Amino acid sequence: MTIEKSSNSGSDELEAYREVLQQVDALIGAGDYESGIALMQKVARSSGNEELMRRLIELRVEAIPKLADKITPEPMYEANELLGDAGALRNRLDKDGY
Repeated sequence: MTIEKSSNSGSDELEAYREVLQQVDALIGAGDYESGIALMQKVARSSGNEELMRRLIELRVEAIPKLADKITPEPMYEANELLGDAGALRNRLDKDGY
């Protein structure tokens, strides 16, 4: 996911983010996709830059197979009976760790 992969117009647009992109590349190169994605997400969302958001999506797609073994889905529970009871719903969210 290096800055050189961009088209010319995208490259010009990303020049202001070269340092961040290099940090992300270093993290990804070291196998730390979680930190690389977190950094890219923070910068992309706060900047509103469409090219950075596209890069973030590409990075996530690239990371999915590499992170699949680390992901353990937690069970999900219905809470339909709590609809309309904000206090009970908050308590459930607190209890379940959301």
